[in-house]
Amino acid sequence: MAFASKRTWPFLPAEWPYLRAATLASGPRDGMNPVERVALYAVAIQTGLRSAELRSLTKADLFLAGEQRYVRCRAENTKNKQEARQYIQVDLAEELRGLVANKTPTANVFPMPDEFHVAEMLRGDLAAARKQWLDEMKHDPDARARREESDFLAVVNHQGEELDFHALRHTTGAWLALQGEHPNVIKTVMRHSTITLTMDTYGHLLPEQHAEAIGGMVNMLACKTGLAATGTAGSATAPGAAPATQNNATGCEPVRAVDEPADMPQTLEFPRKSGDDKAKTKSAPCRTRTNLAKHRENEESARRQRATQRIFRRFAAHHRRLAHSRRGNPAGNPGPRARPWRAPGSDREGQGG
Repeated sequence: MAFASKRTWPFLPAEWPYLRAATLASGPRDGMNPVERVALYAVAIQTGLRSAELRSLTKADLFLAGEQRYVRCRAENTKNKQEARQYIQVDLAEELRGLVANKTPTANVFPMPDEFHVAEMLRGDLAAARKQWLDEMKHDPDARARREESDFLAVVNHQGEELDFHALRHTTGAWLALQGEHPNVIKTVMRHSTITLTMDTYGHLLPEQHAEAIGGMVNMLACKTGLAATGTAGSATAPGAAPATQNNATGCEPVRAVDEPADMPQTLEFPRKSGDDKAKTKSAPCRTRTNLAKHRENEESARRQRATQRIFRRFAAHHRRLAHSRRGNPAGNPGPRARPWRAPGSDREGQGG
């Protein structure tokens, strides 16, 4: 027996109103009433939570007050074992408030069936939504026939792919991409491990911005004097460039603006420094040399201080050894431990070891 592959591409924004209306108009399905199923689908789309994560939500995980409403998924219930905070819209928060009003804090928000039957439940609601969409054209056989050939709200598409519950999570990232959100925002909402995964999955849905990006460079390329584009064959003026004329200009020479001085350079240059700037630049090495001299003076002072401390430590150690040897030798004869005092760096020639 051959099984159809699962459809994981997103729902279209135009499909959601039909799915919501058809679900609310139907009766209970797989142990969930219509209001619960609509809330489940909406939470899945707005948060991107997976089926198991949605099943683990309790009333205590709903934060429906304040300016930012969100749903919390505990770390032990997420795929990456990190707590997730997924924000939701105000209208959905009000629906959830009424849904869990009579539930205890530890009660599950959604009485979801198992993984297999939750997908069957979604397929049943989607089939009812497609039927409602087709019945809109029941008085126009040709238009209905065209709709029947479409994959709109289809449980199984023309490639034989069957709808899966994971398509609701995929809808989250796809709709964020379609409205032009930054890829990092999509990555955060979808809780992807890498930006590469986000771009590979939703990059093709991001709005094309190449033309706008190049078009925006006109503000960077434009000169304050209204410099036009370089001269080329023909007499057409570059779009957005100021009208320019130049006598005896060839096709390879740059065209200058009418009010542009003849000696103006045609290359990009940094602004020339004024007299004050030059004075500041010349004085900079002087300040550097002064700072370096102070640094060396401080280093020399610290070195002399360390040498003096070493001399005092050795002098004190010598007297301790001398006192110890005298206590053990009342005659005052210097023992092997009572070596004569020698300052560091002194000449040792002619002295006993």
